[in-house]
Amino acid sequence: MLYEAIQKSSLDIQSLESHADTARQTFRLNVFAFVGLELRNKVSLFCRMTISEDEIKELTSHFTNYFRAYSFFIGMVSPTVWTIGHIVPVHARDTKSKYGKGLSVTSMEGREAKHMAISRYSQNTNYAMRWQQIFRHEFLSLIWLRERGYNLCNYSPSKEKYFPKRVAQNNSCFCGCPQPEVSETCGYCLNPHRQAIVLSCQLGRLAVDKKLMT
Repeated sequence: MLYEAIQKSSLDIQSLESHADTARQTFRLNVFAFVGLELRNKVSLFCRMTISEDEIKELTSHFTNYFRAYSFFIGMVSPTVWTIGHIVPVHARDTKSKYGKGLSVTSMEGREAKHMAISRYSQNTNYAMRWQQIFRHEFLSLIWLRERGYNLCNYSPSKEKYFPKRVAQNNSCFCGCPQPEVSETCGYCLNPHRQAIVLSCQLGRLAVDKKLMT
């Protein structure tokens, strides 16, 4: 429901902006906008079933930017943020090298579906031989039959996207904000605060006025 609401929403960062904002408040707004943008970009990549080597490199870059921006400008890094910034990109690269697929192949949705299937299998087994019969069924359906050309599960690519539809329009920037016709990006992407945030993430050290962070 939240995903559908975000996709249908026409709100953007401008709805949070006020002419009475101080420089510090404007800087913080740009920080949240950048972190949210990097989060959107990386989620759209690591949730894929099919991913290329170039997209793996792009994914690593988004993870680095997200983690550094969060740790530099937002505050204490939680275990979740640390895992997203360091573990997930390595796991994505490892999954790609081993299986040639993206992290969607190990999604929790897949595990939950498998657990439900095992629960159904157990209803038709002998209690004393339950696990042997379940594993035999798994072997037959997932390996033995497929080796002989019988595929019981057809993969259907999802048509849903994490990028708002307006991103593909000429009057919208890649970040989702309105874009002037005479410019290739919006005012937020060209904002000096945004440029300083991006530079800090690239250098791995603060490149902004410390007064904006106090």
